[in-house]
Amino acid sequence: MNGKSDEDKFRVDSTMDYAEEVRTAYYKLIYQSQNYEADLIKYLEKTGKEFANRMELLLAEQEDKGANYIVGEQFTIADCVVWELLDLHIILDPDYLGSHPTLKAYYSRVQMRPNIAKYLASGKRPAKSNNVDRG
Repeated sequence: MNGKSDEDKFRVDSTMDYAEEVRTAYYKLIYQSQNYEADLIKYLEKTGKEFANRMELLLAEQEDKGANYIVGEQFTIADCVVWELLDLHIILDPDYLGSHPTLKAYYSRVQMRPNIAKYLASGKRPAKSNNVDRG
């Protein structure tokens, strides 16, 4: 799940590094914000927008090559991490993917993978992703 070639592994690693930056900003919003509603708007306008735009471009490049995932046709750990972050952002803003058709298709494609679909249908998914009334 790390990629086959050195180039694939680099793409996985760089995507994972970027995802960690986004996750850190997300956690600060969820757990440290003293003015959540105002900070949520700022977060979505900056970090959320940058994340969606960057992933849209990355996936559009792959789609142009006839590929469906971050590393071509190979589903990797980076796809799991990006999908989960997209899912968290959709909780913050249900229309989060609205202006990103490639990202929206990717989200649906990953969601339909057999094991992910099975988990989502199982009832094991927590109702609240962070055990707080935010996100």
